[in-house]
Amino acid sequence: MARSVFVFCGLLTFITLFYLCRAQQCSTSFTFNGSSVNFAKCASLPTQKAMLAWTFYENNLTLTVGFTGEAPSTSGWVGWGINPLVAGQMVGSSVLIAFTAENGSNVLPYKLTDSVQALAEPLRCSPVDIVIESTAVEIQGASMSIFAALKLPSNKTVINHIWNGGPNVKSYQPQEHGLSANDLNDHTQIIDVYTAQSFGGGSSPHHSLKRTHGILNTLAWGIILPLGAIVGRYMRQFTDSIWFYIHVPLQILGYTLGVIGWALGMRLRAVTSASHKVHQNIGIALFVLATIQVLALVLRPSKDHKIRRYWNYYHHSIGYAIVLLSIINIFEGLHILNPETKWKSGYIAILVLMAVVSVVLEVVTWVRYIRKRREDGFP
Repeated sequence: MARSVFVFCGLLTFITLFYLCRAQQCSTSFTFNGSSVNFAKCASLPTQKAMLAWTFYENNLTLTVGFTGEAPSTSGWVGWGINPLVAGQMVGSSVLIAFTAENGSNVLPYKLTDSVQALAEPLRCSPVDIVIESTAVEIQGASMSIFAALKLPSNKTVINHIWNGGPNVKSYQPQEHGLSANDLNDHTQIIDVYTAQSFGGGSSPHHSLKRTHGILNTLAWGIILPLGAIVGRYMRQFTDSIWFYIHVPLQILGYTLGVIGWALGMRLRAVTSASHKVHQNIGIALFVLATIQVLALVLRPSKDHKIRRYWNYYHHSIGYAIVLLSIINIFEGLHILNPETKWKSGYIAILVLMAVVSVVLEVVTWVRYIRKRREDGFP
């Protein structure tokens, strides 16, 4: 049994490291012209190896951003901008485009119009519809970084931002981007610079990751592990050992799925830089406590051992703490993701059902216990 548990834990460690290593890390630290600039939040964008970092100053509505992307070639361009009116569209956007020209590195403002999109006229440097207070650029080969300080409208923290890159620039006029899938894929996103929540094409660029994280953790921590606890507490009253062979697989399954869900949460933290400290801290605590519970299989003394009673106290206490913290953290996660009402209602219905079953079984357990004491001659 001990050897199997260690193999199992080693496998979980591998899975965790696999997910963490796969995460495309974003960084809040940029270098512009030899000087380091640090931002408050960052997000890895889903295409073209692009990344955005920013700091929002609520007192004066200033947004400082650092954007980095990779052009198709060293003679190409990289652009980032905001559409102040319409989400999900390039036309109407005010953009900053970085490129190398005869005078060195440049970052200039451009307005994307219908005529430019239709190739009826070239993309020329022009006034834009957003207030740009300052800009800077850092170009190293095909990797290009743009720094800008922008002024946001009052009471507006959600921006419709866009990005893309192209192969060449002629006379300070960026030429059309390529037509490959990487160039034509969605390069638009809605982002709340205050909360770091982001949405692209009507859904978050990490929507699948967030949804998988939420479903796995709800299933593991919020359903399977509580069911295992119910089996462990109540089925032993009706069976000799069958309960154990149901309880342990349920807990191992819940722990396995829970660790994968936890690893996905760590990956989300890496790629979005969103800060949800309560949710994250409870998640870390759950991972530690659940790992201790799994190791309890190795440390479990025999039934007649003098410390078995204390082991039972420790095992039960941590188990109930995990169930309680799991439920709290699932509701924290639901608050963060803000899914359709049916998801929260569905989970509440499952909790109510498990609670009703637990109450009924608790009553049955006490009735059987009192009856047995009377049969044994105790008052």
